[in-house]
Amino acid sequence: MNGGGTIASAALLVLFVLAVLLVLLSVLPRLHSQSWWVHVWDFPRPQVAGVLVPVLAGLVVLGDPGSPAMLGILAAGGLALVVQLRRIWPFTRLHATQAQTAAGCAADLSLSLLTANLKLRNSGAERLLAQIRRMRPDVVFVVELDSSWSDALEPLKQDYPHHLVHPRPDFGGMALYARLPLVDAQVQFLLDSYVPSICAGLRLRSGAVVAFHGVHPKPPTLFGHGTVQRDAELLLAARSAGCGPRPAVMAGDLNAVAWSRETGLFMRIGGLMDPRIGRGLFATFPATWPWFLRWPADHVFFSGEFRLLHLAKLPEIGPDHLPLYAELCLEPDGPQPKPGPVEPAATASLIAGGRRKAAAFEPPPQQVPDAGRHPDALGELPHGRRLLAEATDKVQPDRVMFHIDVAAAITRPTTSAAKSCRAVARSRPSHTPSNTRSSGSREAGQTATHDAAARSAVHSTAVR
Repeated sequence: MNGGGTIASAALLVLFVLAVLLVLLSVLPRLHSQSWWVHVWDFPRPQVAGVLVPVLAGLVVLGDPGSPAMLGILAAGGLALVVQLRRIWPFTRLHATQAQTAAGCAADLSLSLLTANLKLRNSGAERLLAQIRRMRPDVVFVVELDSSWSDALEPLKQDYPHHLVHPRPDFGGMALYARLPLVDAQVQFLLDSYVPSICAGLRLRSGAVVAFHGVHPKPPTLFGHGTVQRDAELLLAARSAGCGPRPAVMAGDLNAVAWSRETGLFMRIGGLMDPRIGRGLFATFPATWPWFLRWPADHVFFSGEFRLLHLAKLPEIGPDHLPLYAELCLEPDGPQPKPGPVEPAATASLIAGGRRKAAAFEPPPQQVPDAGRHPDALGELPHGRRLLAEATDKVQPDRVMFHIDVAAAITRPTTSAAKSCRAVARSRPSHTPSNTRSSGSREAGQTATHDAAARSAVHSTAVR
């Protein structure tokens, strides 16, 4: 009996300590901190919830129901479980879908996309190429592309004649390959002159042009810059998409999970939808771990003019991320989602903090692309897609920069807020990093995307 009692007491102690630890891990992400050791616990919310259930059940069975300590930890544990489930519940089939499903789609209005993180110095090009040949997406966007990956993906250019390739020996390499003509494809530097993103118009078979934004913000570090640069980069990218005159698609590895507070703010600012909501986690990272330990770190977002035809995570290709595949249908006259609330002061503070951290970061000179800095932001942009259509008709398209009256953008309804998104013509130097290779079709009045012209491409958030 003593032996059995000792084992039960030890088990109870272990469960109690585990419950306290899980409660703390549930509270940490709620702190307003950019420290990575705090925000990293945003990732394993499903796993924390999955462990909390048996731990709390064990405490109920083994614990003394009259003990104040036991009642306290059960109450705290139950609250922590509610907090975790509340975050991940939208990404289950029990929740209503955010992005509407298209019953069908005309071929000239469809857009299919595959995005993948290749992981530097990894092998697996043949498996990736095989997946692309099998799925035949219209657009392929990859990140962490170094020169070896760039060479390995050369065969893609036979079927994807329009491309913008920006290899780097670090996390910043990326490339866009398209069957569809590219309109003014360019590498941008939204936060600083070091972290790139890709912006391009995609001319659908119908002739309509949609905006594509490919992003891979700087990965947070445990004892370095934390999440502040990542968050600022995401908000700037969302602002760029949200103020554009075209339907927008954004894809890439955000180094953030779908249910994080920052991802939610990013979606509200950009007026973007997450096709995962109401459909499942579609967890892509880490690919080498069992499915129940993965997180949704790779994303495809799109504006309200699109409907979803298909969403899938693809089989492992070698790197530590699974590719994500989406098929969309452009329905510009369909019902649009209502914009959610935003926090202008918090957003402006995040962007300003990211700029300060980025200014303090000094990368090796040979890795710094020759590009101008993005103009300072006044805050975040309103929701909506065609906010600059009227203004951009009156200025030179290669000199358009946008600024926002934050108060008007946030407090007025979308139709009125469009008037506050004013385009301001200003001169900018034209730069393109020497390691950026671009090819595609030249559109009337747009920047040429051939290799010979790539060195003079404009690096800005110009809205065409």
